[in-house]
Amino acid sequence: MPITTVPLCQRPMDDTRHCGSPAMRGKRYCYYHQRQYEQSIRITGQRARQPWFESVALDDRNAIQDALRQVMQRLASGEIEFAKAGLMLNQLRAATEALNTAEEVFYFERGPSQ
Repeated sequence: MPITTVPLCQRPMDDTRHCGSPAMRGKRYCYYHQRQYEQSIRITGQRARQPWFESVALDDRNAIQDALRQVMQRLASGEIEFAKAGLMLNQLRAATEALNTAEEVFYFERGPSQ
């Protein structure tokens, strides 16, 4: 009886070895790692289709607060990296400062009585 070789899972486990479980027929990975791979592909596709922010201008405090909430949720869920979240939070801070400046100018021009 001839000895047949069974393809093994190609999922790297550490620097020197792979999973070693038998791969599924026609696939590179075992059942467990194939499911992980397909799930990661599905999640990546969902992230690509999701808009970062709803089409809302950052022209009032509520819009800025909502954008801040969205950034924090995506950061906590791991959908964005710290560096990208930091850039976005920096832009939200700038929008808040611009809004404060605009409100101060409006208050100065109109006066406190109106």
